[in-house]
Amino acid sequence: SKDFSDMNTIIYGHHMNNGTKFSALENYMKEDYFNKHNTVYLMTPDVNYSYTVVAAGIIRKNSYLYTNIVSANDIISNASICTLQTNQNINHMIMLSTCVETGSSERYVVWAIRNND
Repeated sequence: SKDFSDMNTIIYGHHMNNGTKFSALENYMKEDYFNKHNTVYLMTPDVNYSYTVVAAGIIRKNSYLYTNIVSANDIISNASICTLQTNQNINHMIMLSTCVETGSSERYVVWAIRNND
């Protein structure tokens, strides 16, 4: 939904070779970077949201997980780095996504749960 009310909203961005746009998502595969950059701010004309990064990984764009997150366990079992707890309740989450490389079917993904839910 445009108001980010869905359980999982996917936000796509380009992975630019010059380090701009969503190219930083690949850095989340490193634990040090993941821990230092754990807040995502999403600003709209009407509402500003704050999210806590809870997981990062590489998944195939045509995998079931890419569009059908059902539970925290789905993320835990597919993430490279994850701070979610088994069966943790997720109300609103964003999944930031960008390609691993041109022509690849793999995507870097970063999952973040909305704060104050």
